[in-house]
Amino acid sequence: MASRVGWPGPMLRFVYGLARTPLTMIEDGLESTMGDSSAEVLAWRRVLGAADRIAGDLLDDATAIQRGEALRVAVFAAAHTNARARADRHAWQRAVARRRAIDGAERMRRYRIHREAALEQRLQEKARRESTPGG
Repeated sequence: MASRVGWPGPMLRFVYGLARTPLTMIEDGLESTMGDSSAEVLAWRRVLGAADRIAGDLLDDATAIQRGEALRVAVFAAAHTNARARADRHAWQRAVARRRAIDGAERMRRYRIHREAALEQRLQEKARRESTPGG
C-alpha cells in the first residue's frame, strides 16, 4: 500500500503515539474508578477508537486502525451486555412486583376470611347470650 503521508509518516505516527499516551491513562483512570463497562468508560473508548481509526487511516498506520476497530467491537459488545443486563434486571423487578402483588392479594384474602370468621363468632356469642335466660 502506497503511503499518502510520505516521509513524515513515521514521525507523525510517533507523535500520535505520544499524544495517545495521556488518553490511554485517562481511560485507565476511568476504568479503575467507574468500572469496565460503565457508560462513561464506553463513551471514552468510543471516542478513542474513532480517533485511532481516523489517525490510522490518515497516517497509513494499520496498527492504529486495528486498535480502533478492536475498541469499536469491545464497546459494541459491552453495550450489548449492559443492555441485556438491564433487560434481565427489569424482568426480575417485574417478577418481584408480580409476586408481591400475588402475596398481598393472598394476605388480603386470608385477612377477610379471618375477619368474617371473627365476626361470625361474635354474632354466635351474642346470639347465645341473648338466648340464655338472664343474658
